[in-house]
Amino acid sequence: MALTDKVSLYASTPAISFEPETLLGEAISELLPLHKHRILVGRGARIEGIVEPLDVAGLYRVYGRRVWFKRLSEVAKPRPPLLKESTIVWDAIAMMAREGYTTLLVDIGGVLGVFTAWDALRAVEPEEVLAPIAGLVGGTLPIVGLEAGLDDVLYVMGERGVQTVLVSAGPYIIGYADSMAALKGLVEGKDLSGVMEPVEVYAGCETPISAAISAMVETSTRVVVINAGWQPIHHMDESMIIEALARLKPAG
Repeated sequence: MALTDKVSLYASTPAISFEPETLLGEAISELLPLHKHRILVGRGARIEGIVEPLDVAGLYRVYGRRVWFKRLSEVAKPRPPLLKESTIVWDAIAMMAREGYTTLLVDIGGVLGVFTAWDALRAVEPEEVLAPIAGLVGGTLPIVGLEAGLDDVLYVMGERGVQTVLVSAGPYIIGYADSMAALKGLVEGKDLSGVMEPVEVYAGCETPISAAISAMVETSTRVVVINAGWQPIHHMDESMIIEALARLKPAG
């Protein structure tokens, strides 16, 4: 594994897509059990648009719960860029940061594949990027209490322009929730504890970012909390890490 690998080594094929007439809620309900968080919109192999996790929170601010019943054709943004299968992971990361997508399409021998931010993190070797993680934080994730309602959680995500919130119990961060799980849980009548995932990765300020990424991949957690001693001072999700890696990409 390495950031100089070809994206075709990590992309999933074939791409799963949904007809434009499909309801957003139907697509989310089908994909989440598969641990997939990107909704490709199109007919057959022709992809016309996409809905990513960050989009869901913004759409909730506009439509509220009605967004669950919106057709994908009404809420999808334009299709993401298409990569050659020979593109290296570093270049794909740079494109994600430049174009504002966490999903890219890949032409793999005529078969359409999908390369995501999570796929990029899977390519990182533990000692490949040694920059201390605390110096790379470009923003923070909002923190909500365990008692927060999912409607408030989604509104906070949309207002802050993030796809993830951290969940606290007293002074401790105990979990995180993403926009798609929060929306599905809201419609199903769940509370925040029913949709959040545990935080499994904590890093010190001087921890190399690649070591933190490797721990995230190993534990299948999409958030890292950065501590000074026992005090959490920063946090990053996968999209923030992609932006940080893009800033570290070697020239050329």
